[in-house]
Amino acid sequence: MIVLFTLILILAGASLVTGSALLHAMAPESSFDRTEDRAILSIWLGIVILANVFLGVSLLSPITVPVGGMTTATLLALSLLSRKNRAALRSLIIGSSVETRWSFLAIALGAAGYCSQVIVWYDSGLYHIQFTRWLSEFGLVPGLTHIHWRLGIASSWFAVSAPFNHGLLQGRIHALPGAFCLFLLLVHFCMAWRSAICRQGRRQDFFIIAAVLLTMPVMLVWGMPNAPTPDLPVIILGIITAWGMLIIAQTGRNVINNHPLNPSLAILLLATGAVTIKLSAIPLLGVACLLYVFRGEFNFSKVLTGGVASLTLLAPLAWTGLRTSGCAFFPSTLLCIDAPWSLGREIISEKSKIIKEWAKWGGAPTPSDATAWNWLLPWARSERVCTFFILLTLAALLMILLLPGYRKHLRDNLFIPAAAISGLAFMMVTAPSWRFGLGYLAIVPALFAALYAEKRPWHTDSLKGLRWTGNIVMFGTVVAALLVLHHHVFPKPSYRLLDQMAARGDNTTDGNPHFRLLLPPKQWNLGHLLTEDQQKAVALFGNRLIENNGDGFVYYTPSTDNSLECCWNAPLPCAPEKLSNVRLLDQRRGVRGGFAANRPQKN
Repeated sequence: MIVLFTLILILAGASLVTGSALLHAMAPESSFDRTEDRAILSIWLGIVILANVFLGVSLLSPITVPVGGMTTATLLALSLLSRKNRAALRSLIIGSSVETRWSFLAIALGAAGYCSQVIVWYDSGLYHIQFTRWLSEFGLVPGLTHIHWRLGIASSWFAVSAPFNHGLLQGRIHALPGAFCLFLLLVHFCMAWRSAICRQGRRQDFFIIAAVLLTMPVMLVWGMPNAPTPDLPVIILGIITAWGMLIIAQTGRNVINNHPLNPSLAILLLATGAVTIKLSAIPLLGVACLLYVFRGEFNFSKVLTGGVASLTLLAPLAWTGLRTSGCAFFPSTLLCIDAPWSLGREIISEKSKIIKEWAKWGGAPTPSDATAWNWLLPWARSERVCTFFILLTLAALLMILLLPGYRKHLRDNLFIPAAAISGLAFMMVTAPSWRFGLGYLAIVPALFAALYAEKRPWHTDSLKGLRWTGNIVMFGTVVAALLVLHHHVFPKPSYRLLDQMAARGDNTTDGNPHFRLLLPPKQWNLGHLLTEDQQKAVALFGNRLIENNGDGFVYYTPSTDNSLECCWNAPLPCAPEKLSNVRLLDQRRGVRGGFAANRPQKN
């Protein structure tokens, strides 16, 4: 916990310095007039920049500790060259109260405590952790999808923890990105709550409070922060992007929006960064582009600036896709090349269909009588979270349209429901799952709640019993305590099984599955304790590696009969099943040279 707590603060500090330099080149004071709003936006911009720079570096070199340290130091040095940025950071440090700092430390400690537990997110064992390990040990080698096709689902988010995944922290640090998200979201929530309870709340404060209250229970029940899943930051960035749009909408159409370097560009970069984390954020990027180009007067300099900025940020992801699978944005077959290591369009189309059908039928096999529409009713019954939020979104949108007091705000805030509706449509067409659409589905209900709360008489005695929560130290401490206790009070079914094993003393490593004071826990050795069905339910790697001989290289599989597919933190290369048609791309370089399919010899 202590190590994770320290790294959260280091990551937040580096992100703040880097993002602040970028933000303050865009005259943010014209829209984001509060220091705390600029700080939040700076940290999100900074983590997006850091993640994509690390991903770009991995195309040239493994992200080792020295490489990660030098890369970060270079970014910080360049950021601090700006006199305006140095002045802004100095003002932020001097202006923040001791109480605020203690509150943030308490929240960071709570986030670290929550995330200092065994990871059970299934996709993390499937490919998240393996992808991060490739980044740390070898960098991005060509043809990774020949080892496991899901390694083609690249994300800049996996690069966040890669520099730390070495030495004593190897295999222990994969919850860091989720812990960082949890910390930053709760910090934002606490600041918004303080403003609201102290009668200084603005529309964007009520929006964040509502969005967090809607989404946080889902995130915690499913254990998302305690995993490196890119779904979590995309959900949050959808909310933060809508929050930024809401602030800009209240600014008015002033002259600053006609200049290419204006606050709307920061929102565009934020949405682009979300796409580099997961392609499910594409609708968010589309709406952010419209906001940037058409907010104020249209001019080609904005189109050029926005295009160059977005393409520059997307470049590392595109090169990653081309190197790992031959397609820039796997599993899409757009922008593919015919290279020796390419997976092939037909195979990629098949894998894309697998993702879509899996989401439609809730993980069950696609029925033989499946049509384009008969999946909707079973899906609605199994995807209860998504169904609830869709109904809530439609109800909130209807209320905004029907009530005159709310409808008059719709014109300026039109980009927010546009993002929600386009995101919902994209999710339903590509992969209908709440994990890919929760951020979109929360923003219209949160907008309605913000418009409603703005009209309420917050000075009345109805909130007298909550006045104590205006003390940010007390409020931050209570939030942190509830966070730490959550997984003991409401454990997931898989954690109940782990708790039973810990009580019996069956585990062989790292003691308590929920808490480690110094270092986060490693994966438990459960292979001799659970049946294969139980292992799949718990989603833990059984540590029963099988060594196999490939065409010129040695690789590992989790089982002999392909019944287990999660490699977790297994040595590289690890495949979910035996490889029958894979060779080294360059025999002299070995695994570092990449992989390719054995092509039939032409006569």
